[in-house]
This record gives sequence, structure tokens and C-alpha cells, in this order.
Amino acid sequence: MADQESIPDMIVRNGRVFTGDRGLETPPVEAFSVAAGRFAVVGSDADVMATAGPGTEVVDLEGRMTMPGIADVHAHLMLGGAADAWELGIKPSDSLDDILASVRREASSAEAGEWIIGGIVGSLVMNQIDNGRHLRALDDASAGRPVMLRDDTQHNRWVNSAALQRMGVGADTPDLPGGTYVRDDSGALTGVLYELASRHAEEVATSQLRDLAHRKRVSARRAVEIMNSFGVTAVQEAATFRTALEAFHQLDHADELNAWIVASMPARDFVVDVGEVGDELFDLAEQFRSTHLRPDFVKAVVDGIPMSYTAALLEPYAGSHCHGKSYAGTSYFSMPELTALLENCHDRGLGCKLHATGDGAVRQILDAVDAVRGSRGPGPVIHIAHTEFVHPQDIPRFAALGVVADLSPAMWFPSPMSEAIRAVVPAAMMDRMWPFRDMLADNVMLAAGSDWPCAHPTPSPWVGLEAMITRADPSGEFAGTLNAGQSIALEAALQTYTSLPAAAMGLAAETGTITVGKSADFLVLDRDLMKVDSSSIHDTVVDRTVFAGRTVFSRS
Repeated sequence: MADQESIPDMIVRNGRVFTGDRGLETPPVEAFSVAAGRFAVVGSDADVMATAGPGTEVVDLEGRMTMPGIADVHAHLMLGGAADAWELGIKPSDSLDDILASVRREASSAEAGEWIIGGIVGSLVMNQIDNGRHLRALDDASAGRPVMLRDDTQHNRWVNSAALQRMGVGADTPDLPGGTYVRDDSGALTGVLYELASRHAEEVATSQLRDLAHRKRVSARRAVEIMNSFGVTAVQEAATFRTALEAFHQLDHADELNAWIVASMPARDFVVDVGEVGDELFDLAEQFRSTHLRPDFVKAVVDGIPMSYTAALLEPYAGSHCHGKSYAGTSYFSMPELTALLENCHDRGLGCKLHATGDGAVRQILDAVDAVRGSRGPGPVIHIAHTEFVHPQDIPRFAALGVVADLSPAMWFPSPMSEAIRAVVPAAMMDRMWPFRDMLADNVMLAAGSDWPCAHPTPSPWVGLEAMITRADPSGEFAGTLNAGQSIALEAALQTYTSLPAAAMGLAAETGTITVGKSADFLVLDRDLMKVDSSSIHDTVVDRTVFAGRTVFSRS
């Protein structure tokens, strides 16, 4: 019998223990114990069970697998929580007719004048909305209520005439710097908004919502609950405004924040929310720091997305578009602006997450990091999100410069988004999309994120985990594979969802592996991932999620 002071609260045994901090070829860990919210003993079944006391809960895995809590390096928690708690749900695979029917149903029960906000509209559908007829169809479905629907990238919106009217946008309204009110060939508005025109819609809609502070608190709590249900215990919130910092801080103060939250504060106006940005936000963020909330990163958007021809590429876009044959997109930052931002982050001790969907934007960021590292020396970590396109010559530069590849969203397989991208980029680029194997060979730190609610209606890590191995669509809806030569093995894929993103967020000392002394953040699965066929991983169900030694989700 152990001494009273060393008796654990919980022991987990009799199954696969993936600790994340040792190779599979080493003698396997058989069990571990938890005491005072931390991992206490990790080792053989005999050693761990010897510490048990009469009050110890013994979790019998019965052959199932336990592993560290998932660390999601890129998610929009406030958007995802709000979508679940308040908004109209649309699947990325829904057709235009499906979407209109959903809006019609929602309008039938909504109050007159109340905003209908929802998503996710798939990129293939967004590409179909190209004339006033579609706008009129949305007007008819909404029965006079303003509508704002987000696409699967969260960069673009589709709104109806009532929303445009509230925004003060008409036929003669000029485009915004960095934003487009999309028009058809006749010059008529279609209701589609690109980039910062989407922020205009968000700003107007947000200003007309009732009890916004309450909505934010509910959204934050619901987002973490959803994350816990998929085994996620650490999240890098990818665009964190003051209202989100307030909501998460209040939850943590009440001991109700059941995940590590690393905040990424926008350097400029951003499409997903409104509020202070840049130095004004950086200066006030520290007051919200708490045990599990860490405002340690800056977020900047360096380019847009391929589907709206706003990603910055190294080669011209393909297909039919209005920009000219030599058009390859442009960066939202000049090199002096980007360098100045990184110098500011370095001097403040803040990491930086930089959105870049085009290989041209990735190269610009690497050049800027190289310049700042040269002038300032080693500094805070830099993430490049989303890294689907990286020129082969630039891959080795990630490790040399200490830059993390933020892999998000999980779209490394045939899907509506990949097919929409295929239609606009040079064919050769698709053959080197998401180069995971090449990145691993060059020692690039790979950190996976869901980008929820972009692309997928849930933040499930199991879809992305499976597809890292198969490069096939787990749902089977889209045939074939996407750049299958870049697939990676299960153990490497597991690390991109656990220890590596935790380290990339600055949480390596606290979480990401089942290691003595770390926060007891782990999950119990319904299966042993090492024994099942890789094509079934997406069906994995979390039976139990434990955060800081507390069960925060249980399927039972």
C-alpha cells in the first residue's frame, strides 16, 4: 500500500498507452496514475498499481487506447461556438437548393428584421453564385430578413439584399481596400463578399445582435465543450479579439475553462470579428492572462485564398478569370510592413501566426523571418498557416529558421475545397499540395489544426489523422487520393496532433505527452488505433476526455 500522500486519484491500465514522448519500438508503457491534476507515475502495471489506495479510481481500458489530449493549433473557437449555439447550420456539401431551403425554414420562425446568420457554404457552391438571379433567390427564401452566410474558408460571405441595404451597399458602392462586393457581368451585385467586404457585413450584423457579451460567453463555453467531446484539451484560437479574451478569462476565473487556450491577436482588421487590433489590442491583452489562457501570439493575414484569386502564388492563376494571364495574386503586406510586424512581435516577446495559402506568400514570410532573425537574433516562434502550397526550394527553410508549419484545415484529400482550388491554380501545384513527407524529411515541425468551423462542421481530429495516412476522402464521397506520395505513418501523424502542436503553442512543459509532472490531459478512445485499419480511423469515438485530472467529457 502506498503512503497516504502519494495515493493517486486515478489509475489508467489494461490497454494501449500512447504517451507521445517515446517511440513505439521501446518497451510499452502499461499504465499511469494521476494525482492532483498531474501525471504521477508512468510505467509498468505493477509499479502503477502498487500506488493505488482505497479511494483511487481505476480505469480499465479493456484493450482500448489512451493517448495525450489533442492539441489543435488552429481553430476559431468563437465562430464555432456561436455557430453551434446560435446560428443556422449548413453542411459544406449542401447544394444551392439545400441552402435556400434551410434559409426558408429558418426565416419561417425568425422574428421580423432578425438576422439569419449561418454556414458553412462550400467553395464549389460559392463559385456558382455569379449573378443577380441567385441574389433574388436568397431574397425570396429569407422573406425580408437580412441573411449572412459564411463560406468554408471564413474569408467570404453571401448576403441578401436586406443585408446589403443595412450595410449601405448599393450598385454604385465602390469596393473596399482589401475587400470586394462581387458583381456579375452586367455590374449587378450578387451578394457575394470577398475578404474585408465580409468584415463589413460582420460588423453591421454584430452591432445589431442583442446582448453580445452574453452571446460571447455562451459561444466560448460551447466551443470548449465541443472541443472536449472530440478529445481536444489545448487550442490555439486563431483570431482572438478582446471580447473573446474576456469570455475565456471569465471562464478560467470561475474554474470552468476546460482546455488550454493560446490566443492569437489580430494585427489588422480581420474578417471573423470586430474590435481593437494591433498595438491597441496587444497592450491590453496581458490583463486577461490566467492559468489556462495565454495571450502569446499575434495573427496576421498575408494573403487571401485561391478560390477568390487572392492567394499570392509564385506562378499565374489558371482557368478563366478577369485578372489577366500573368496574374498570380498579391500579398496584403509589403516586405517592409511584414518585417516591421515581425520585429514588433520579437520585441514584445509574442509569437506570430501568419496566414498564407499561396506559395508566394509563404516565400515572402520566410524572407521576412530570415531578415528579422538576422537583425534581431532568435526570437519567438513563427507559424505559417496553412501551408498547403510550399515551393520545394522553400521547405528546408522552415527548420533552418525555426518556423512551424500549421497544417489546417484538414483538407489533404479530395473534397469540395480541393476541387475548387484545382479549378484555379496551375495543375502542377496540385501535385505538390500538402507536402507532409517532404517536410518531415527536412525536419519541419508539423502541427495540425482543424481551422474549425472552416471546411468542416466539427473539429474532429480523426478525419485529418486518417487522411494524413491515406490521402483519401474518409467519407468516400470523393474518389481517388490527393498527392498520395506525401502520406505519413500513424505515429508521425499522432505527433502532429499532440506533442508537436503543444510545443508550437508554447505548452510543451504543460501538455502534449503523458509524462510525469505534466497536466493530466488525456483521452480514452473506443478502439486501439494501432490495430484498426487506417481507413476506419475517422469513425473513432472519444469515450472520455480528462483535463487537468478532471473528466470534462464522457460518452456514457
